Amino acid sequence: MLPEGLDVVATVDAAESLPGSLSDLLTASHWLIALGDTPREEVEAGVAAFLATDSVVVERMTKKGLRSFDCRAAVVRLEVTGDGALDLLLEHAVPAVRPDDVLTGLREAGGLAVPATVLLTRVAQGVLDRAAGTLGDPLATR
Repeated sequence: MLPEGLDVVATVDAAESLPGSLSDLLTASHWLIALGDTPREEVEAGVAAFLATDSVVVERMTKKGLRSFDCRAAVVRLEVTGDGALDLLLEHAVPAVRPDDVLTGLREAGGLAVPATVLLTRVAQGVLDRAAGTLGDPLATR
């Protein structure tokens, strides 16, 4: 019995879907990041500077201590939407690059004054098609 409000809308036969565990098939994630009242022109300039850079090294505290890693390498696509938000496609890598790492990179490499509060929305996760810059359905049939 499922809790009220949690409905099964589709099922997939694992024998007919892509091989591998579900976690192995989630190789990228798509995010929308609302930056509040940050002027779109500033966001566009920061994104352009970030994307023009081959490597953007950021630091983050992890279980293993302070780690430095390239957040630029994990960015498959980064665009500014009509309302000035960020449309981000991130490849899952080791160490994991999170959207807030990209925001740090935008601050450091792009000079973007990222507000203290942003709204991060994960739109989708799936199988990365890097060439097309898209996500595929991890439960698609073979």
